[in-house]
This record gives sequence, structure tokens and C-alpha cells, in this order.
Amino acid sequence: MEVLKGMAQIKCSRERGLAIECWKLLHEGKFTDVASRHFNDDDNVEVYFNTQSGNVFLSDGDMNTTMENEGELDLWINLGNSGVEGFLDDLIEMLKDGELDNEDYEELYGYLDDNQKEELKDIFIEAKL
Repeated sequence: MEVLKGMAQIKCSRERGLAIECWKLLHEGKFTDVASRHFNDDDNVEVYFNTQSGNVFLSDGDMNTTMENEGELDLWINLGNSGVEGFLDDLIEMLKDGELDNEDYEELYGYLDDNQKEELKDIFIEAKL
């Protein structure tokens, strides 16, 4: 897999358009709640392009990653144990459907807001977190 850094490296007009859209959302401050809690938009933000997936994303100095999702920058989460990736809402659905490893529960828990923790508490209690 090749990941390119910087606008000059992005040759395709589709991907350049996505990169511009991401920068626009960044400068307008349009973040999902989870992205606003975890993404540092003041810290060396760079644009990247994944040549395999076609995804264009922004990363901060801590390598937290956002992509455009329904008109906002949303945090793209990679669960370290299993390598499962996705937006928080997608990962929550996978959790509810029993598609995540128990080892990923604690990491996912750290991304949830208080309302989500309350909604999902039975799953986490059963997993003994």
C-alpha cells in the first residue's frame, strides 16, 4: 500500500477535489463530535492519499485521521488489536452486531461520549470492562 503526502502528489482530479473539500471543512471547523474531541486541527495537519483505497484524509501531528463523512470531517478509527477501521458510528454498529473482538472493546470505549457509553453499557458490562 502506498500513501502519498501533500497536494502535489495527488494527480487525479477526483482525489484533488476530495482533498480540497477536506481542507475547506477543516477551515470552516466542521467536525463531528468525536473528531472535535480527538483531532488537533492546530497541530501540523497534512493531507494524505491512500493509493489502494482512494481515500483522501487529513492527519494531525499525533496521526489522528479524519475524512469527509456527510459534510463533516469525521474521525477515522483504526482499532489496534484487530486492525478493523471505520467511522465511530460504523464501529458501534459492528459492536452491536457482535462483529468486534472483545480486545477492541476497551479502545472503542475511549472514543464514546457519555450518552453512547450509557446506551452501550450492557455490552461493556458483559465484556467486564
